Amino acid sequence: MPGLEDRTITVNALSKTYAVTGWRVGWTVAPPDLTAAIRKVHDFLTIAAPAPFQAAGVAAMGMPPEYYTALAAGYRERRDLLCDALERIGFGLRRPDGSYYVMCDTRPLDPRATASRSPAG
Repeated sequence: MPGLEDRTITVNALSKTYAVTGWRVGWTVAPPDLTAAIRKVHDFLTIAAPAPFQAAGVAAMGMPPEYYTALAAGYRERRDLLCDALERIGFGLRRPDGSYYVMCDTRPLDPRATASRSPAG
C-alpha cells in the first residue's frame, strides 16, 4: 500500500523458519525515525545473542529459494491436515492465510455454550 513503508515495523526471528526456537535471534526493519526507540527497548529486553548463533543465522538466511518453497508447502500441508481433522470432528474454523494458528468455534461441541459468544474468524 502506498505510504505504508514509512510507518511499518517488521519484527522477525530465526525461530520458526529455521527450527531454532531456543536461539532467540531476531531483527527488526523499520523507518530510521523509529529505530532509535526500538534500540532502546531492545537494550532492556535482551542480554546477548551469542556470536555463533548470529553467524549461523547469516548462513541460514543464505538458503536457496527451494528451502523456502518446501518450508511453505510443509506448513500448508500440516495446516490442511489439522483443519480437515478439526472440521471432521465438528469444529468451525477459518483456515489461516498467513499463519499456522487455527482459531476454532467450539460452540457446537460445548453443551454450556451461549449465544453471546462470537464465532472464530
